[in-house]
This record gives sequence, structure tokens and C-alpha cells, in this order.
Amino acid sequence: MDPITESQIVSLWIEPSRRERTCFELSKPAKREACIWRLESRLTEALARPIQAGIANGEELIAILRREGAKGKCYALSVDSAVDGQWWTMEEAISKTVFYGPALLWFPDANIAYFEGEGGVCAPNRLILRSRK
Repeated sequence: MDPITESQIVSLWIEPSRRERTCFELSKPAKREACIWRLESRLTEALARPIQAGIANGEELIAILRREGAKGKCYALSVDSAVDGQWWTMEEAISKTVFYGPALLWFPDANIAYFEGEGGVCAPNRLILRSRK
């Protein structure tokens, strides 16, 4: 895990009143997974845009992210500990996170992130996060 990168992610997309607590929870192994499960409720809504198109597979999502400007490597916050806290290529990250539970993928080159919430009876929320900075 990279605390500097994670602090940047938090400062870009988490509500200001929840940033300190989110950074604290992400830094504590015992609290980290639960924090990632709750990320959706902490996101700054004004910066989030739902992906309207249905996504049947990772290739469709990759095409959407490329249209949004994503390229290069991304940093993953994921409930999957094998993926969480690491840098990945877009293709690797998508194949390891899409349809597998909450995850936030940050693409610093494009200054966007992809967020996938918790699935359930219906499809999970899928959001493109675009920074004001």
C-alpha cells in the first residue's frame, strides 16, 4: 500500500468531512476492508457520473475508460487483498476487480477514477469520477 497515493485519492474524491477518517481507516489493516466497502457513501457526489451503459464484460469497461482518457497504470483500492494497494495496467486491474466487489481504480494520467460499488439484487453502481483539480 502506498499512503501518499491513497492520500491523493482521498483528497480528490472523498467528501472533505470524511477524509481524515478515511485515511486513518485505510492505514489500519483491521479497518481497511470495511472502509473500502463503505467508500461509495463517502464519495463526493458532485464529481461522480454514473456509467449509463450496461457492462457485460471487462472489454466494454476498458473501452469506456479509454474514451474518458484513461491510459497507463492505475492504482487499486479493492476488497480483494491480492489486488488492493497496488499499481496495475488497466487491463489487469479491470480483469481482477470488475464484478468482484467494491473497488476504486485511479488513473492519474487522466485524473479520473472508476468506482464499482457493491452488487446485490441489481447491478452495482458504476461511476466515473472526474476531479476538479
